Amino acid sequence: MSVAPKASKPTWPTPPEGGWTADDLDRLPNLPPHTELIDGSLVFVSPQTLFHSRVSTSSIGSSSLWHPRNSR
Repeated sequence: MSVAPKASKPTWPTPPEGGWTADDLDRLPNLPPHTELIDGSLVFVSPQTLFHSRVSTSSIGSSSLWHPRNSR
């Protein structure tokens, strides 16, 4: 005997007709940090990892060695 899975409603916000607006983004409760609004759709961005932060910082530091500020 098998049990059929129960259909459930999505737990994320469902967009209104025409998509989300900037005003909606301010009013929606419990959105994760760094949620973006692109072309009427909510985009949930994952947080940066420690590795990403270190690589970004390292890249910025080493680029200044190759492009001094007074070279213009």
